[in-house]
Amino acid sequence: GGGARVVGAEWLTQVLPGWRIKRGDFEFKAFMGPEIQSHYLWPDDPANRLRGFSYGLRVAAEAWYQPTTETMIAADISLSSIATSNSGRAAYGWRVLEEMIGGIYIGPEIQYYASSGYQHGRLGMHVTSLKTEDTEWSAAAGWARDSTGRSSPYVRLSILKRR
Repeated sequence: GGGARVVGAEWLTQVLPGWRIKRGDFEFKAFMGPEIQSHYLWPDDPANRLRGFSYGLRVAAEAWYQPTTETMIAADISLSSIATSNSGRAAYGWRVLEEMIGGIYIGPEIQYYASSGYQHGRLGMHVTSLKTEDTEWSAAAGWARDSTGRSSPYVRLSILKRR
């Protein structure tokens, strides 16, 4: 409290079975399941709602659309019962490196994260590939800014394994 600097780290574990609907160039996925969040604060901040272990329920949805064979639009939203944590992301991409590695999408992305008393926005560039047998992945890097006025670079890696 009192304006003291508090450094935090968080670990999330989610088990989100879901449903997938694919129609032509459009794909929609919806997920729901349990979530565990672990928050570490230095120094400890007893007044902070997000500290220690929390257990809750998360719901999420993702959409993927390929308006042309060379472009993609992706969006996702997520809401947790833990401190009303929520997030959203939107991305646009162009397909490149088709001959070299089978094609990936690169382009801009914007992300938003929030929970009780905190917001965090990101603007960056992503690399995404949806074209594997049972694994979807993406990575991104860019600049982040939060509701306390702090800014920093960010890096994101996402891997989704289908069964």
